[in-house]
Amino acid sequence: MSNLLVQNIKHTNGTTAQTIDSTGRITTPARPTLFADMHNGSSAGYDTVANMGVVQYINKISGTGITLSSGVFTIPITGFYQINATILNNNAEDLELALTVNGTSSSEIVLRAFRDEHRFVNLHMALQLSTNDACRIVNSSGGNRGFHRNTDATDRYTALSVYLIG
Repeated sequence: MSNLLVQNIKHTNGTTAQTIDSTGRITTPARPTLFADMHNGSSAGYDTVANMGVVQYINKISGTGITLSSGVFTIPITGFYQINATILNNNAEDLELALTVNGTSSSEIVLRAFRDEHRFVNLHMALQLSTNDACRIVNSSGGNRGFHRNTDATDRYTALSVYLIG
């Protein structure tokens, strides 16, 4: 058996592509990630999102490589991504979220998450996405819904996380 004894794997331009620590953990510093919420600078409240309207995740809290604009997150490189979205609604009612890729119509929906007569819904999935895919979380409940907009982390009930698995 052969052993490859290295701590860092680097690109030819000298940037570190991967680091292996003494316990065997591997870190990849350029992994695309995004964590965002609906905070828009004003106090907490509920924003009305029309049926098939894009949820306005506009406040990028952390992450690198994934572009966020008006609730649309754009994939930087082809790969397998984990997407997590959570919504707090102002009323207990039928609540459905959908993930769309490259559009906002029902034909671009790749996953739905539904809760009957609840105030919250969570959407989780891992899927293959391509470079420049424009992804959106939309209200597909069949009517207007009031989604919670937070002030800071103490009342963050509506959030989005996206990251490249590999």
